Amino acid sequence: MLRVADHEYHVTYANLELFDRIEEDSICWGVKIIGKSRGGEGDLASWKPAILADVLLEAKPGQMTHWYEIAGTTVAWDVPDEDPQALFEVYGTTAIYACRWQFVAAPGNTRVRLVFDGMTDIDTDYEKVPLHVDTLLGVAPWPMSRMPEQECLARYRRLGFEDPVQFHSDKYGVSTLVFLNQ
Repeated sequence: MLRVADHEYHVTYANLELFDRIEEDSICWGVKIIGKSRGGEGDLASWKPAILADVLLEAKPGQMTHWYEIAGTTVAWDVPDEDPQALFEVYGTTAIYACRWQFVAAPGNTRVRLVFDGMTDIDTDYEKVPLHVDTLLGVAPWPMSRMPEQECLARYRRLGFEDPVQFHSDKYGVSTLVFLNQ
């Protein structure tokens, strides 16, 4: 469930999104959540809100061997900086602040539950709008650039992950790893 002020939305997409920064020796963990209106009346009823965080958390290679080990992690901040760590999007994007992201273990390690509370100032008509999310997260396919399968898998293992993955390459040669068992 995604709630903006007093309006609730169906969650249509909720995933962790990972990528690595080889030169910085880090793995970046982001979150993308997209909502769809449940109907109703008023301005908010027609919105299709999204909560986006490209780099919510960074980890060192080997720090987590399975993607679901993010469970037990809490990330929080009060005031956004000039380069916001997370954004709320409807017609444009605005910074999220006064927030707390809590990742909770889900039975079977096939998903991770996200409990999120925060605030955003959409415009002068919508200031200090409370945001709330309580949903299960999977993990999105991991983009690996244009590399053959063996190189992608070797890089993935060097980063310390042990989750089963499947290699995919599109017609343009862009490679991704898809996490299995989720």
